[in-house]
Amino acid sequence: MTYQYHPFADVFPLLDDDDLGTLTEDIRENGQREPVILYDGKILDGRNRYRACVELGIPAIFDHSKASNDEEALRECVSRNLRRRHLTPTQRALAGARLLPMFEEIAREKLVHCGLNYGAKPGIDYRTNQKPGAPGPQASDLFCSLCQALLHN
Repeated sequence: MTYQYHPFADVFPLLDDDDLGTLTEDIRENGQREPVILYDGKILDGRNRYRACVELGIPAIFDHSKASNDEEALRECVSRNLRRRHLTPTQRALAGARLLPMFEEIAREKLVHCGLNYGAKPGIDYRTNQKPGAPGPQASDLFCSLCQALLHN
């Protein structure tokens, strides 16, 4: 079976040919040490491990994300890739630019779920654009912390 990459994973760059070759050799000699993580049947993390296993003609080891929704899956993907990989400042900036529409979409979906819209409505706090007691803007909080990490690394 061939697996597709999840759009969240595609935010981050794949290894270049030299680094992929090094990873492939390591997996040939030592085996796959970390599983490939699936979310919604697509690879959320471990695209390079998966590519190396395909290259070697061996079955990859898989595990499933514990995320119960897209926001959690996006958080997991960012956590597994932003600081744990040796990305250049340009690669981090590009990832941030690619992540922005994903965070905006999640925030939009949360607003719709809460019955909120982009226009002013009675009973909405105009400063937060939320009904009293509505869930907090976790997606925007995550994006702010992502931006800080991108700028300070």
